[in-house]
Amino acid sequence: MPQQTEQEEKSINEVCAEHTIKRMKGMMNEVDLSKIVQNQNSIHEILEYNTTSLTSFNDFSHIKYEEFSKKLDSHSKCIKEMKVDLEYIFKKLRLLKTKVSTQYPDAYAEVEKRFPKHNNNNVDE
Repeated sequence: MPQQTEQEEKSINEVCAEHTIKRMKGMMNEVDLSKIVQNQNSIHEILEYNTTSLTSFNDFSHIKYEEFSKKLDSHSKCIKEMKVDLEYIFKKLRLLKTKVSTQYPDAYAEVEKRFPKHNNNNVDE
């Protein structure tokens, strides 16, 4: 069997494809084909609408994310600053408490008796 050239092979493939298409077309009912095409067009329109809706939603979400991200960064920074400030305040309170207890031990003991600690969180330790 002689080898076929590439051009001859393409030609044979095209003829086979055309023959197959003609036979398949003869098997299909024209009404059914029309319904299939209508369904495909309908689905295509729905998908285009959904794609447009999702694109709009993604754009909106991106804008809102940027806004909230900036606010979150700002609030996080504020909370961290407040934490540092509170740590400084409690450190100063502990120092004052220690200073008062060493300078005035009797008065300090009396105050502790009158006003016992109600806090179980040990914030000042």
